Amino acid sequence: MKKNVFYLLLGFFALFLTTACSDDNDTPQPASKYRMAIFNEGNFQAGNASISLITPENEVANNVFEQVNNRPLGDVAQSAIIINNKLYVTLNNSAKVEVMDAVSFLSMATILDNEKTARPIYMQPLNKEQAIVSDYGNSFMLVNTTTNAIVKKVDVKTATKQMVGSEGKVFIVANNNLLVVDANNPESPRTIAITSTDEAWFNARLVKDKQGNVWMLTSYAITCVDATTETIVKELKFEGNGIVSSSWPQSQLDINKAGDQIFLMATENGKSAIFKIGINDTALPATALFELPGTVQTPYNMAISPEGTVVICDALDYKQSGIVYEFDQSGTELNKWTAGINPQFILFSNK
Repeated sequence: MKKNVFYLLLGFFALFLTTACSDDNDTPQPASKYRMAIFNEGNFQAGNASISLITPENEVANNVFEQVNNRPLGDVAQSAIIINNKLYVTLNNSAKVEVMDAVSFLSMATILDNEKTARPIYMQPLNKEQAIVSDYGNSFMLVNTTTNAIVKKVDVKTATKQMVGSEGKVFIVANNNLLVVDANNPESPRTIAITSTDEAWFNARLVKDKQGNVWMLTSYAITCVDATTETIVKELKFEGNGIVSSSWPQSQLDINKAGDQIFLMATENGKSAIFKIGINDTALPATALFELPGTVQTPYNMAISPEGTVVICDALDYKQSGIVYEFDQSGTELNKWTAGINPQFILFSNK
């Protein structure tokens, strides 16, 4: 990668505006001229996780953190979030959250579990000074985002993973349940039981629609939960329609910027496909929006850009540098980039 592209990207990041948590704990996003950041897991136990950046001109710069800080990012980058102009990257096998300046990518702090029992997965703001970090280790962590320190581990007797904020609460996937955490009493989460013939797909994204409802993917259905009443209001079932929700990463959810259309990556007739679902629909669609082309070998994540395009991470053979594709909603390939090893989490600039 040419250095001028790398420094051009850092220049775009210098246009960040101040970001802050909203009252309903929405994921805060930066306002800048970069298109997207790709967080690459790397290989398990190899310590070669990395960050790739995409410019508006569709140039790619790889190994951004390593170039800025002269050290590796860590082992298995799982997710990222920007809170108050700080970029937090969870690295589950390093038992840490790496904190860096969202403009320069310079390291600011490392939130480290010294006992190395935690496996940080996702992060979500809880209030102005605290965030939740989900954890494979039968708990979630409360983190102070001012001091960048672990405040407490809350034992919930099961692994916790994807999260979303709505109505002043944080909803967390925990086995076949959703945990509901309030900022005023975060150590006593409530439980919403989710119907499923198998465990919920831990890494399948929770999304919030424009009405504040929370949507969750399982092997049984796409389930809609009213965030105010904390009750299930709708189940779009997979049975009988030929659509198969297999385990992540083959299945994934995301929602468009307007919050009124949900996108599902699942399997139909043995082929990976993308489906579009309106938030007021009462059943899953009869046909796919489009099938992924055969050039996509190992779908590893899916996300919807602010423009409504479909971005797919392809892990290939899990060993070499992966590919990130961008398609329009007819399935036409718009862009293709070589990222790091096992590209997985996508952070858009204006969504």
